[in-house]
Amino acid sequence: MARAQGFARRGAKPTHNAPIRKSRAPFLDLPPELYIQIGNYLPRRDAVNISHCSKKLYHVFRPAVWRVLYPRGNDAEMLRGILQLKAKAKAELQAEKACVYRPSRPVVKEIRAVHIRLQAQNYSIAWEHDDSKPTQLGYEIVALIRNLPHIQQLTLDLRYLDPKQVKTLTTTLANYKLDHLASLRRVRFTSSEFDNGVTKREIDPASCGQAISAFCAALGPKVNELEYVRGSDISNDAAFISASSTFASTHHRRPLKRLFIARDVPWMFDPQGIKTREIIENVAVAHHKDTLEWLTIFDDSDYEPTGGEEAWNTAQDAVAFLADALSSMPCLRRAAFPIIDFPVLARSGNTSITRRDDANFEYGAVEEAMEFIGKGVLRSLPQLERVAFWSMMQARGVEAVGHGEDIHCQFHEATEVSFMGGRESWPMGLWGYRF
Repeated sequence: MARAQGFARRGAKPTHNAPIRKSRAPFLDLPPELYIQIGNYLPRRDAVNISHCSKKLYHVFRPAVWRVLYPRGNDAEMLRGILQLKAKAKAELQAEKACVYRPSRPVVKEIRAVHIRLQAQNYSIAWEHDDSKPTQLGYEIVALIRNLPHIQQLTLDLRYLDPKQVKTLTTTLANYKLDHLASLRRVRFTSSEFDNGVTKREIDPASCGQAISAFCAALGPKVNELEYVRGSDISNDAAFISASSTFASTHHRRPLKRLFIARDVPWMFDPQGIKTREIIENVAVAHHKDTLEWLTIFDDSDYEPTGGEEAWNTAQDAVAFLADALSSMPCLRRAAFPIIDFPVLARSGNTSITRRDDANFEYGAVEEAMEFIGKGVLRSLPQLERVAFWSMMQARGVEAVGHGEDIHCQFHEATEVSFMGGRESWPMGLWGYRF
């Protein structure tokens, strides 16, 4: 009887009250698709830390770890890092081609953004006197970018390349284009001569401009966002104009949608340098007026009418000048740039105000003029959704949003537009833009 009962017990079905065995680590039992979504929201440092917890997490969070690549350092460090990555990528691609099982894809197929920043070897030695720079670095940088098939964003800071390295880079780009990178949409270049205490002696903006122009000529036809951080003197202006002209005059018809231009240290600009109005006329309107949707100029070189400040006597005159400057871009949705002191004349036409250093300075009158100008430009150009204008002399700015009679204005304390600090402040953080 006991033996029969034993068979019965072993064959019995479990009751609904039987305890369910739970996993000791439920996070490890998630579907692979959820790991990918989680990795998209993780900062790279957190993704690296969690990938060290187990072999499974190493492979499932590999796309998040390698999503953004940051090659930085001096010439020797940069070259060594690129060669190590090339060796790793070559081995993985060969294994994939040979159908060797691997739980994850090669790293070069995971990378979506590359931020290359070349640093000086010694700030006390000018680049033209340093003979230790490897000339093949320019070739290796181009080879690295060419072998990233899914790259979407490219940031290049190559200010410390010497003329020999620039020549190698430009020759390489002339022979090996980047137009096969079908996913590349956003590029950013830097030619500023002020950085980390380094003066103009350490870099050559003209040589840097040649490298940037070579990249602009080699890019594919689908790049539609251009960012350019320029310096403060005429040589930097020449490099910027040359690069923007090359970007627009290649055989590709690039539908540029977003143009972002900034100055690294704006308060040290050359009075004879290019102004905001000239950037709008000679770059935005001249080359991209039919496609441009966002135009942002973070600079202290104010937009000034062709007739000077005398032609900007009333708020209504300001509206007319700004609307006329932006009207030739029919697709424009957002525009932001500095203008000369807000012409503080109330709608009645008899209220005036002097500059900030005057004891009778009143923010109320300034904001009244800001509101009038912001709303006036939006009503004059119905296709616009948002505009932002600011004056560094008055240290105030306005952001206007809306259409017709439903326009809202927000006023801001305008801080120094600088990449050396305050990037979260207004207008540097305008519309959620991060650098």
